[in-house]
Amino acid sequence: PRWRTQKKVDVHITDFLSLDPTQPPYSHAQSVLLDPSCSGSGIIERSGAVGSDDGAGAEEIDPERLRGLAAMQLRLLLHALRFPAATRVTYSTCSVHTLENEVVAIAA
Repeated sequence: PRWRTQKKVDVHITDFLSLDPTQPPYSHAQSVLLDPSCSGSGIIERSGAVGSDDGAGAEEIDPERLRGLAAMQLRLLLHALRFPAATRVTYSTCSVHTLENEVVAIAA
């Protein structure tokens, strides 16, 4: 099959939450890539050591900070889902914490 590809990418450096997704040019966005600030708990140390699958061994983080990060991530993800023409929203973090990943995705 022939694939129709668009080679146009528009970059807008602004406050994402201030964008009105219903107004051009944002209302035409077909994809949104959301890589919000996170705890960074999944970043591999320079030594190459990696924590276990459950996040054990990851750097300890203040639970209040973790909840704050997750709340902002959810706010950003819900905003990304408001773009009417978007057929794909990609949410990505480098965290091993369920609160920043599965909990945010399920809440959205």
